Amino acid sequence: MVVLLAIAWTWFVSLCWFVLMAKRPYGRFEVNVDTRERFAFRSNCGDFSLHHPSGTLTWTHKGKRASTKLVDIRGFDYLANDEEDWIGELIWGFDLTDMWPGYRDTIEWHEIAILTSPQGRVPVFRTGRVQRREFLFTWLMNFQERLLIRVGVLRDVEQQSREALSLLEQRFGRGMADRR
Repeated sequence: MVVLLAIAWTWFVSLCWFVLMAKRPYGRFEVNVDTRERFAFRSNCGDFSLHHPSGTLTWTHKGKRASTKLVDIRGFDYLANDEEDWIGELIWGFDLTDMWPGYRDTIEWHEIAILTSPQGRVPVFRTGRVQRREFLFTWLMNFQERLLIRVGVLRDVEQQSREALSLLEQRFGRGMADRR
C-alpha cells in the first residue's frame, strides 16, 4: 500500500512539474474588436488593427508602429517546427540518452505571418509547447500531455494556431473582398 501511495504521489508531483514547465513557451491571441469596419487583435507579436473602409492594416510591436494596405498583402504563412529545449533538459535533468535526437526535449513552435509586398514577412502570432521525451517514458509524457489538454489545464497550441489562422483568413478575406 505504501508503495502504491509513493508511486501515486510521485506521479502527481511529476504532473504538477510538467504543467509548470509545459506552460513556459505559450503564445497569446486575443480578439479585441470584430466589427464590419474594424478587426483588432493582440498577440505576443504585437497589437494589430485592420480598418476595412480604408483597407489598411496597422500594427505596433515593441513600441514601433507600421502599416500596410490590404492590396499589398499577398497571403498568410503558417510555420510549424521543433526547436531543441536545452533549458528544459537542464532543469529536468540531462542524461546520456538526451544525446540522441529521439529522446531530446523540444519545443514545438507554430507561427502565423502575413506576407506583404513592402515589409515582407510580418509575424502576427507565435505559440509553442514543450515536448518531453525520455528513454522508456515518452509514452508517459504523451499521456500526461493529452490528459492535461483534455481537462483544460494545458492548451492544444496546434489547434489554437489553426483556429487563429482560420479566423485571420476569414477577416482579412472579408476586408480584401470589400476593397475589390
